[in-house]
Amino acid sequence: MKGACGIRVSNEGFGAAECGCKLTPVIRVCNEGFDAGRRFLSCPYEGLNSCGYLRWMDDAWQGRSRGVIGKLANDNQKLQNALLDKEQDIQRMKKERNKLDEQRKSREKLDLFLVLVVLASVVIYALVALVSRGFV
Repeated sequence: MKGACGIRVSNEGFGAAECGCKLTPVIRVCNEGFDAGRRFLSCPYEGLNSCGYLRWMDDAWQGRSRGVIGKLANDNQKLQNALLDKEQDIQRMKKERNKLDEQRKSREKLDLFLVLVVLASVVIYALVALVSRGFV
């Protein structure tokens, strides 16, 4: 277990001794590795401020349970990594779509400009033809 793994939960109803910091330990639930799901008491401080107090509140997982829980924890981690990869793919695709939308809008503006130039050229050509033939 790395440091105090897990999430902090309420410590109400559990009379616990003091940790090395002279504080009441907090109950945590381990959320990684083979000990995932086990409850333990630890110093309320985390990281470098912690005195390192740790006491498991329940028995270690044994035999098949330990293997199954470990596999489930690993599978969960793989799924979380896959989800993160998919979320990154979605963000990348959204940026790419926005870029393509901007290019499409720019191309549409250019197409409209070219249509107007062609129409103006046709009108000018028609006027020149009418003037040169004496119709105007």
